[in-house]
Amino acid sequence: MTQQTEIFQAMARPEFYPQPVTKIEQRETHISKVFLTGSYVYKIKKAVDLEFLDYTSLSKRKFYCEQETILNRRLSHDIYLGVVTITLKNGCYFLDGPGEVVEYAVKMRQLPEQCAMVASGKSTIATELSRKLGIEVLRSDLVRKDLFGLQPDDFMDVPFEEGIYSKGASSLTYGKLLMLAQEEIAKGVSVILDATFSSEHQRSEALRLARDMDANIIFIECTPPIEVLKDRLLKREADVSVSDARIHHFKQFKYQFEPLEDITDEMHIRIDTQKPVKENMAQILSQDYSLLSKVITAGPKDEL
Repeated sequence: MTQQTEIFQAMARPEFYPQPVTKIEQRETHISKVFLTGSYVYKIKKAVDLEFLDYTSLSKRKFYCEQETILNRRLSHDIYLGVVTITLKNGCYFLDGPGEVVEYAVKMRQLPEQCAMVASGKSTIATELSRKLGIEVLRSDLVRKDLFGLQPDDFMDVPFEEGIYSKGASSLTYGKLLMLAQEEIAKGVSVILDATFSSEHQRSEALRLARDMDANIIFIECTPPIEVLKDRLLKREADVSVSDARIHHFKQFKYQFEPLEDITDEMHIRIDTQKPVKENMAQILSQDYSLLSKVITAGPKDEL
C-alpha cells in the first residue's frame, strides 16, 4: 500500500477533519483525489507522471497546489482558502497537525453554480452569486440573442418553441453557452451558467463538459410557488426584460419541463426564491451538498 493510499483512507474518515463532518463524498480523476466534507473541499494531486505534467515528488505537488491556489484566488476569491498540510506522527495522519509533512492539499469552499425554470428568480440568484463570489455569469438569454444578431432588449414575442426559441435554435444556444463555459474553465476561471436547463439532455451535456474538463458542477433549482411564477411573468408584460418568456408560454413550458431526477443530491440544491435573496444565499453557501467532479477538481482549470 502506498503512502498516498493510506492518506486517502485517513481522509475518508470524519474524525480526520478539525471541523464537524457527518458525510464525506469522494471524487477521483486521473490527476486528483477530492474529498467533499460539507463546508470544505480538499483536493490532493496524485503522485503521477503523465508526460504533460509530473506530480511524482512531494515538492512538485506542493508547488502545483500553491500555483492552483494563487491563480484561482485571483479569479474566484473566497473559494480557494489555501494549501494545507497532511502530516504523519506516530503512525497517524493529521490535517495541519503535528509531525512530518507528507502531503499537501488545496482547501476550498464548496460552491454552487446553475439554476432552472422561467421566471423562477434564477437570474437574480446568479447575479447575487456573481457579486458575492466574483464569478462571471454566462446568461443563455444574452447568448441566444447574440447568436441571432439581436440586442439584449429586442423583444421577440413568438409562439412557444418557434423562431429563435425553436428546438434547433435552443440547441445552438446551449451549445454556444457550454462552449463559452469551456473556454473560461480552460483559463482557470469559475463560471455561473444562468439558464433553465429544462431538459435532461441539456443537463447531461453540462455534466459531460464538467467531466471532460475535470471540473465540479452544482445545479441550483429555483422553485417558488406556481402563483409567484405566474405573477412574475405577468409583470413582464409591462417591463423591459432580456427574457422573452411571458405568461402565455407558461403552461407549455411547465408541461415540457423535465424534473431534475437525473441530478443526484450531491450536486443539486433546491431553493424557494419567494424567500429573501439573503436567505437563499445563506442556504446555497452553507448547505451540505457535494460537488460532482466544481467548481473545484482539476488543476488550474476548475469550475462550472
